[in-house]
Amino acid sequence: MKVYAFDVDETLYLSHGPVQWEALVALRAEGHVLGLCGNWAAVTLQVPEWHRVLSFIGFTRQCCSGVLLVAGI
Repeated sequence: MKVYAFDVDETLYLSHGPVQWEALVALRAEGHVLGLCGNWAAVTLQVPEWHRVLSFIGFTRQCCSGVLLVAGI
């Protein structure tokens, strides 16, 4: 199991980035822990079942500066 913290803006496809939501769903299905950094409202407003995939939300970009942000999965 790994913990992934995704930035939202220009990282996730639903906010003009390359990472598709389906990639997050696949990581969760593999047993990894997923969360969001930054603009979490962009996800929670667009993905009704976000809580089934994500374990945490609300970190700011500053908190994610030391976290490996995964892109192009």
